[in-house]
Formats: sequence, C-alpha cells, structure tokens
Amino acid sequence: MIYSILFVDSGGILVHSWERVELEKITDKKPFIASLIKALMDFGGEVIATPQRVDFGELAMTFFPLKTEKRDLYLWITAISDPDDPKTATKECVDEITAEIKDLLLAMAPSDGFVFESKELTDYANKKIDAVVKTYRKRLEEIRTSPIKS
Repeated sequence: MIYSILFVDSGGILVHSWERVELEKITDKKPFIASLIKALMDFGGEVIATPQRVDFGELAMTFFPLKTEKRDLYLWITAISDPDDPKTATKECVDEITAEIKDLLLAMAPSDGFVFESKELTDYANKKIDAVVKTYRKRLEEIRTSPIKS
C-alpha cells in the first residue's frame, strides 16, 4: 500500500504531500522526511539520481527524481509504502501521478525554496492522486485489502 507521496524541491522544501491514510508514524514525520531527502541530495545526488528504495522495516521510502523542462528545477518525489510492494509498480504509479499533476507542482513551486499552496490547489492535486492510486490497487497487493471497492 502506498501510504504517502511527498514532493520536495531541491532546496529541501516540502512542496506538496498526499496521504492515503492518516498514520501516526508518517503524519508527524513529514518535515523529517523532507530533511532526510535534502540531506541525501547534499551527500550525493547520485545516491538518489535514479529510483532508489530505503527499507525501514515496516515502511519503505522510494525516491524518484523529476527534472522539469521549463527551468533548472528538480523535484524529488518520495513514495512511502509497504516494503513488500514491488518497486516497479510503485514507480509506475508515481510516474503516472507526476504526469497528471506536473504543471500543478510547477505552479506550486515557482522556484527553489518558495512554495505557493492554496486549499484549491491542494484539493485538486489530492483528487488527481487519489484517482491514479485507485487504478493501481491491483498492482500493489496491499491496496486490494483497503476500503476502496473494486
């Protein structure tokens, strides 16, 4: 199951986050996760220059880089999921989500370190993400047991 997806700019600022379910183990740690992504980028961009997964036992964090065409801005997408979910299925889901809301993300993060977010933008992005994740429920084995009906 994908629990959360975070979009972080290259300055380590959280641009947007989506949560499938409220989990205490994730909700209170979003700033920490954004800082961890920033630290990994500072340590060496090559560490997460390609999709990478870090297993924390009960959770896995999968990192995906997104270079925008419009300007020299990188966004780092982090999917927090069950460690048993296949990395390829998680990547496909995140790729589709990114394609759906890429322009919205660029509007929310016009430059590194600056984020413009409103309730309307957040709700629209979350609605798009919910729709994509719902289509992937059969690929990620844990999603099939969620309250979403097939």
